[in-house]
Amino acid sequence: MLNITRVRVLLLALVLLVGSTVVVFTAYRFRDTAFLARLQDPEKRVVGLWTWTTIDAVGRMRIHSDHRFDMWFIESKSDEDHPDPRYVAHGQWRIEDQQFIYTDDPEPLRGGIPAAEQRGSLADFGPYIKRVR
Repeated sequence: MLNITRVRVLLLALVLLVGSTVVVFTAYRFRDTAFLARLQDPEKRVVGLWTWTTIDAVGRMRIHSDHRFDMWFIESKSDEDHPDPRYVAHGQWRIEDQQFIYTDDPEPLRGGIPAAEQRGSLADFGPYIKRVR
């Protein structure tokens, strides 16, 4: 009798966990869709995962529709979509005129001082910075 009760409780917990995961995943997708719908056309064009190659590195930047970004450099095959979080820069982005402007969030190692604004041309998205998805 005790085993049947324990199995029922574990089954109920599993159902609640799976249900919660589905609700959170769906809510996250709706949130992204709502943010994307409010963006201007130049902003919609840059949302996604982008890659570029320099002389000694391959960089990736995931640009989110809520004006956040994550940027990292690929060191191995496993870094392509799931980098080590210690090597990821995060921050905010915006578009002014034909410029893509982004700023890293403050890091404790820099004493909480944010990095300087970085600027790039929107014309670079496509010919030099390639969309992955």
